Amino acid sequence: MFMIHEHHKTVNNKNYELIHKVKESFETSTGLKVELIFNDKIYLRIKNGGTVTASCCIKSQLRPSTLPLILEECKKDEPVIVITQFVSRPIAEKLRQNKIWFADTVGNVYIEVPGKLFVFVIGKSQKRVYEEKNTLKTESGAKLILYLLTHGPEIEATYRKIAEETGLSLGRTSHLVRALLKNEIVLKNGKTYSVIDGKKLFEIWIEVYIEKLKLKRLEGIYLSKFRSNLVELYKRVTKLNIPAGIGDELGGEILSGYLKAKYASLWIRLEDKELLKKELGLLRTKKGNIKVYEHFNPQIIWWSPQKGIIPVPMIIADLLETDDVRCRETAMMLREKFLKWTI
Repeated sequence: MFMIHEHHKTVNNKNYELIHKVKESFETSTGLKVELIFNDKIYLRIKNGGTVTASCCIKSQLRPSTLPLILEECKKDEPVIVITQFVSRPIAEKLRQNKIWFADTVGNVYIEVPGKLFVFVIGKSQKRVYEEKNTLKTESGAKLILYLLTHGPEIEATYRKIAEETGLSLGRTSHLVRALLKNEIVLKNGKTYSVIDGKKLFEIWIEVYIEKLKLKRLEGIYLSKFRSNLVELYKRVTKLNIPAGIGDELGGEILSGYLKAKYASLWIRLEDKELLKKELGLLRTKKGNIKVYEHFNPQIIWWSPQKGIIPVPMIIADLLETDDVRCRETAMMLREKFLKWTI
């Protein structure tokens, strides 16, 4: 039986409905007696000859691009269970490897307490649902979100100024800002915009940057004349009077001093490609350690805290995209230092 304490003002209506759906499938899949408790956090308590309690991490959707964030968020002393719409088999296996519990609306469940309780159900399929298009999870949305993350959490600007700096049309900018207001991510007061849900904004950014903004802009993979001496590559780029920017592991190393980079990304204008090939001795090869991307907006170079580096949110997303533990640790360090208001 699922018992729910009706102190649920800490969760919005959509998430509350999600929990109810998970309740039904959990009950059917496991037959366990479960209690949901709403206090400052939401806790799930399982009674099975003993009591097991976990805090709930509610995510409407689980995608490979946002999984690293969930893994970091669930690194807590107390047990955590991810409550979501659907967990695919690959993501279920990944969560289980990291000892993170989950339950979804179709009956996929993982809970493991050594010597006490073990439940692992995967492979239940999701019914096809046609979701309403999310305006923010688009390439245009990513461009605006990057602007907010690099200029926030308090931004004083007009629609026209935002449009000019992001390269979006005035109409598109207006449409996206309205979506942010509607989703209670941003609050508007005159010409000032305040990001009131930095965590949600950041989560959307990671997903759309990896899946929408970055993917189709890869120009090629290269090796430079500096080989593994990537710091020298960075120094040479900063001497060039062009809007080229370093990211990925090398960007993380330069900004944190913690990571020893093996790879780098380089964002450029295509008109500067020949100059960069000459100055950096770039050789196109699948075994290279430099990924070259075409800029979606050269102005972003000036949104970085350091010359020759792409904006911090892009570097963090690059680092989270890998399975390397030190890369993920560096990403969290950079988020703590530069984007603490999104945690």
